Amino acid sequence: MPSIRRAFDGAHGVYCVTFFWAHFSPEKELADAATMAAAARDAGVAHAIWSTLEDTRRWIKLDDPRMPTLMGRYKVPHFDAKGEADKTWRDSGVPTTFLLTSFYWDNLIHFGMGPKRAADGKLDFVLPMGDRKLPGIAAEDIGRCAHGIFKRGPEFVGKTVGISGGHLTGAEMAAWLSRALGEEVRYQPVTPAAMEHRAPCVVACFQ
Repeated sequence: MPSIRRAFDGAHGVYCVTFFWAHFSPEKELADAATMAAAARDAGVAHAIWSTLEDTRRWIKLDDPRMPTLMGRYKVPHFDAKGEADKTWRDSGVPTTFLLTSFYWDNLIHFGMGPKRAADGKLDFVLPMGDRKLPGIAAEDIGRCAHGIFKRGPEFVGKTVGISGGHLTGAEMAAWLSRALGEEVRYQPVTPAAMEHRAPCVVACFQ
C-alpha cells in the first residue's frame, strides 16, 4: 500500500489493472483492487480508470449447471473478481471510469495462444469458439483509449466504457495470422472439453 500510494502522489489520473494470472486468486484480485482504490483516494487522484471485466454471475447463477462453479463462488474467476471489485471503486469516492476491455490480441504472442506446428508441419490455430466472433484489442490500443478517456475527463466519470479493436471469427484470425507470418495458418475449432486438456487457462478465457 505505501509504495502504491507514493506512486500515485501528484498524479492527475491513474490506470489500474490487476493480473490474475500471476497468482490465480480472486481474493488477491479483490485485495489488490481495494489497495489501489484506497491509494487513489488518499492521493487525491482526480480520475481513475479501473480495468474491469463482466461479473458473469449476473447472467449465469452459481447453481446453473451449464457451467461449473469454481472455488466455491465463481463461474469465471478472473472475470467475476474484477466485476465484484467495481463496488470497491464506487464506494471509495474516487472519480472512476470502469473500462471493459476485451481479449488481448497480444495473448497470441505472449500467452501461448498463437498457432502451433501440427504433426504435418503446418500451423494450426486452435480455439474452442466454433464460428463465433471474439472481440479483441491490442494492448497498445487500450492505452490510446485510456488516454482519450483521461483527456475528456468528467464526461466518463462514473460510466462504464467497453472497447474493442475488432470482432473476428477463428477463421478470420487465422487468415490475418497467415498474412502476418507469411504462411498458411489453419483454424481448428475444438470443444471446450478438448481444449481443457491442451491449455486450461485458455478455456477460462472463453467460458
